[in-house]
Amino acid sequence: MFNFKVNKLDFSHKLGTVLFTDDIYEEHIHFFYEIIFFVNGSVSYTVQTKSKKLSPGDIILIHPGKVHYATLEKEENYERYVLKFPISVIPPFLHEKLSKIDSFLKKTKKYTYIFEKLDDYFEKYEEEEIYTLFVCELLRLCIFLCDDGEKEEKINSNQFINEIIEYVETHICENINLNSLSDHFYYSPSYLDYQFKKHMRMSLTKYIRNKKIYLAHEMIQSGMKASEVAEKVGFTDYSTFYRSYIKVMGFKPSNNNDLKII
Repeated sequence: MFNFKVNKLDFSHKLGTVLFTDDIYEEHIHFFYEIIFFVNGSVSYTVQTKSKKLSPGDIILIHPGKVHYATLEKEENYERYVLKFPISVIPPFLHEKLSKIDSFLKKTKKYTYIFEKLDDYFEKYEEEEIYTLFVCELLRLCIFLCDDGEKEEKINSNQFINEIIEYVETHICENINLNSLSDHFYYSPSYLDYQFKKHMRMSLTKYIRNKKIYLAHEMIQSGMKASEVAEKVGFTDYSTFYRSYIKVMGFKPSNNNDLKII
């Protein structure tokens, strides 16, 4: 078991239970990639509207900005590797490929050896060497996962919630809210919010706000001015955007934090 946090790279090999763990199991969003390699336990994982009961050797790829959570079904050991890394760690071509593949992939148990190497590296090398070796293994794994992404596993999902998410993401820079979504889908605002929260464990209003701030965060990271970004993501005044950004992110609009969880 190990826990390695250096230069915004956060890799760990964890063993715990629902009663003793430092993981976040409730629904949340973060602005970095996360790869979970499941070793054993009794766990189901949900990413957006898709859920799966995990089997040993399963890999979950969690894209930045996606709602996700784990459900531990029994009070037994839950062993997993967790790799958290900012977009900046991987080359642009690889980020583009990763962004197109699903979170649940087929035939990933064959990559067990890559994760076992991480334990070996952590025991044998110094911090700078570990960091370099971890990044090399991460890049190799990501390239392999992109290839496997063409054979992604089909997971049942809620089509209605998918339609809401797709509409929100398509119109995220507009002034969308429960009323405008109600007009589009011909359901009452309360019904839409109830159905969304039932499946996503997050209110629709909160999801829209978080997606707007996520997009704003990406723009700011790319070098755009915060005042310009506020207008582009649909805020009518900067002070409202500024308060919302701090409430969601926990810090002022800047380009020096990639590993924030919300």
